[in-house]
Amino acid sequence: MIALEDSVDEFAKDPEFVAMFVNKANQLISKVEEDLAALEDCPPRKRGELLNQIFRSVHTIKGEAGFVAMQNIGRLAHCIENILDRAREFEIDLTHEIVMRLMASLDVLRDLVGHVDTSESIDISHALAALEGREVSSPAIAPTPAPVAATPPVAVASPIVEPVQPAAAQPQPASTGPVASTAANTTEPVAAVRQTARKRTLIVDDEPIITRIAAQQLAAAGIPADEVASAEEALNLMRRNLYNVVVCDIDLPGMSGLELIPKLKEISPLVQVVMLTGKPNFATVLNSLTSGAIDFLPKTQDYKPLIESVQHALSRVDRWVPLMRSRRER
Repeated sequence: MIALEDSVDEFAKDPEFVAMFVNKANQLISKVEEDLAALEDCPPRKRGELLNQIFRSVHTIKGEAGFVAMQNIGRLAHCIENILDRAREFEIDLTHEIVMRLMASLDVLRDLVGHVDTSESIDISHALAALEGREVSSPAIAPTPAPVAATPPVAVASPIVEPVQPAAAQPQPASTGPVASTAANTTEPVAAVRQTARKRTLIVDDEPIITRIAAQQLAAAGIPADEVASAEEALNLMRRNLYNVVVCDIDLPGMSGLELIPKLKEISPLVQVVMLTGKPNFATVLNSLTSGAIDFLPKTQDYKPLIESVQHALSRVDRWVPLMRSRRER
């Protein structure tokens, strides 16, 4: 069994995860710059949708920075995110001046991502002040000093609980063919899906680092899971595999996680849905639970609550399935 604190530290130091983060962050920064440039000329009816898209991109950078222990990148992205969120809530207007501040902060963010090995040693206080419109007396980023060790992620002392072993999966009809061959022959965009034999859990999130870490943590607890990046991909796989548990992010491109819940229930009424979000609030909790989710969890580096929630959900399905069968036989 892998201790949680060791696993999180391993992700932060893994060159593959860091390279994935840098590549994704650079793509998102370029996309945010394009969208901000288009925002001022965007028709009013489409402005809200474009602003939400910009917010989700910055939110993804912030979230994934936390999982690779890039605190300065996460702090700056969080500051950008707060301004965008205030604009979404109509607390401020995105004037030309504010858009220019955002653009300048994206230049700083790109520089941090481009020098990820030394980004923790850079003083970003001037960049934060400039973004917030406070007076600054020196450039946003000082010359890069000698590298220092990055601050390690917060360790969680409690180990992962021992899992409840899932019941044996029901054999698949011979006519359906192997799952792997089905995925290989489809034209759907499911490259992110990692399928083996029958799995009972599906993770739906458009942040690949988060889905991979969540899948590895669940697998370490004896719960193998498939991964997809959108609600549409989740529905396609659900029709083929009838997962017992779906772990789903609320903010997804296209169809949202809240919109996905009833569609999953149409395919399999017994499916248990656990919702995740990086910005929990009362309204989203209430909407998730009234839509049919059984649990609502914030995205953190502590995966113990997620593991326990999925274990309980699988146990619940194991209790319900025999009852449903006995009722049908009467």
